[in-house]
Amino acid sequence: MMKIGLCLSGGGARGAAHVGVIRAMQEHGIEIEAVSGTSAGALVGAVYCAGNSVEKMTEFLKEGSIYKTIKFGIPDRGLGDLNFLYKVLPQYIKEDTFEGLGKKLFVTTANLNKGKKQVFESGELFKPVIASCAVPLAFSPVTINDEIHLDGGTMDNFPVDPLIEKCDLLIGVNLLPQLEVGSKSLNSFRGVLGRVFDLSILANTTPNIAKCDIVISPIKLHKYKIFDFGKVDELVEIGYESTLHSMDIIKYHIENYNNKD
Repeated sequence: MMKIGLCLSGGGARGAAHVGVIRAMQEHGIEIEAVSGTSAGALVGAVYCAGNSVEKMTEFLKEGSIYKTIKFGIPDRGLGDLNFLYKVLPQYIKEDTFEGLGKKLFVTTANLNKGKKQVFESGELFKPVIASCAVPLAFSPVTINDEIHLDGGTMDNFPVDPLIEKCDLLIGVNLLPQLEVGSKSLNSFRGVLGRVFDLSILANTTPNIAKCDIVISPIKLHKYKIFDFGKVDELVEIGYESTLHSMDIIKYHIENYNNKD
């Protein structure tokens, strides 16, 4: 049986598109063996690997809108924090451990002390997931084992490497298609911060995209910013439609693999 790995990139609110990708996979009977995610991909990946339905995942994203936690003013280590996720996550994930998940999950963070990315796959779950979502400047970092961690996308926004040796087919979801933007979209703090975030991680995304067998890159996401948390339904639909466009090639790979046996 082919083992399929799903790599979920970061992208802020656009991470809701990952739910649409998963919905399309489930409707076509495609079973995922393992998930590797960073930032929004880590968050969706954790809720998915815990066995939640598409409806519950969508509900989680609406309830867990993180933009509401940002308070403009004099920042400490970020304009807000993600502490509220410690209250929301237990409603969707019964056990605060990787081992308690129904599917294998890898979560990438940026370890500021060591100056490199760190991949978590065992032990405590919530802290690494929340740290992986801590966008620099927007949210305060998270301390794990006396070391400071934040958004994994700053080091590796497309963390496919943990899946390479464990899966036969690698499917990646890239939430940050490289497109030009108009000046109108850069006339606010959120717009500028979002664009800087996107540009800062493009360089570490491209090399890893090439390691995937199939890459789903929803072009329509370019209209949405990393803090558009009020548009979950739209974003889920974009991920769903984009995956349907790739479904024939996904099934082709699976059938070819199965025919070899």
